Amino acid sequence: MDKISLGFSLHFQEAFIPYSHRNFEPGRIVAAHRGRYGILSEVGDFDAEVGGHLRHEIVSAEDLPAVGDWVAFAPPVAGGPAIVHAVLPRRTLFSRGAAGTRTEAQVIAANVDLALVVCALDRDFNLRRIERYLTAAHSSGVRAVVVLTKADLCEVDLAPGRGSVLASRVDRA
Repeated sequence: MDKISLGFSLHFQEAFIPYSHRNFEPGRIVAAHRGRYGILSEVGDFDAEVGGHLRHEIVSAEDLPAVGDWVAFAPPVAGGPAIVHAVLPRRTLFSRGAAGTRTEAQVIAANVDLALVVCALDRDFNLRRIERYLTAAHSSGVRAVVVLTKADLCEVDLAPGRGSVLASRVDRA
């Protein structure tokens, strides 16, 4: 896979320079599962884990690789996992408050350009939920678009030009 098509912009090219002479490759995190990661890169798709040096530098969960991050990694040796040695500086970080009593952020994704906030117009429609997602996107520096689905199940008249209550509520959100 071509790293440019994966989003490897000038920002990440410059951030990767210190790692290019150490036989590391740039890769994009596409999956994160409790300390294991999926990486896409020009040299292949790999399962990976965080290397020891990076593990000791981690201060909080926010420092761990997240889906969307660009990393410097060493390809696998002898059938083992690839090793992530560094997380390149992020352009954006989409996060929310962690569940429970913890005060740290829960990272959802990094380096996101656009968030689609999808909500059905059925009985589960919740304007406050849309507002929370839009607030999270805005505070993360991510553009957001609200996508409303299941208009056929909506109990409110959505006819254009009729001053729909729903349309005016969403416009204000």
